[in-house]
Amino acid sequence: MRRSTSFSAAFAAALLLAGCSTDFSGSTQAAGATTQKTISGPAVARDGDTVEVGGRLFDLWGIDAPNLDNADGWYARAALDDLIGPNGTLACTIKDTTKRRDEAACTNSRAGDVGLAMLRGGWAVVSRSDTAGGNADGALAAAYADAETSARRQRAGLWAGMPRR
Repeated sequence: MRRSTSFSAAFAAALLLAGCSTDFSGSTQAAGATTQKTISGPAVARDGDTVEVGGRLFDLWGIDAPNLDNADGWYARAALDDLIGPNGTLACTIKDTTKRRDEAACTNSRAGDVGLAMLRGGWAVVSRSDTAGGNADGALAAAYADAETSARRQRAGLWAGMPRR
């Protein structure tokens, strides 16, 4: 029994040293760039802009959706649920850490960038505080702003009941 236990421990240690893990994988960029951590796993929508991935809560970076205390919040959560899909998984790259929780850009094969898809569907707005700071991803922030503008013009999601100007 001891021999198999030590073999299992040695095998697990070898996997960790090789950079393999079932819980998360660290993703690094080119030399001199910042290191970003990516967490992957089963995902559940907690509201329109919060997901639970592998037992850990993340706010979706760059977007803000209505809270669950109003009807639009439940529609936003349903839209995020649909983007994740049944038994879906997400890969979330942490963009910022706040006192409340980490903010992450999350993707999957069903929707691509989930935050961008929420904006395109009209179920969220761009979080100006996330996209304007010194740590903001400029190209991603611009794509998010374009998606929100397009959803407003198309009167999608939250914008469906807005009066024409």
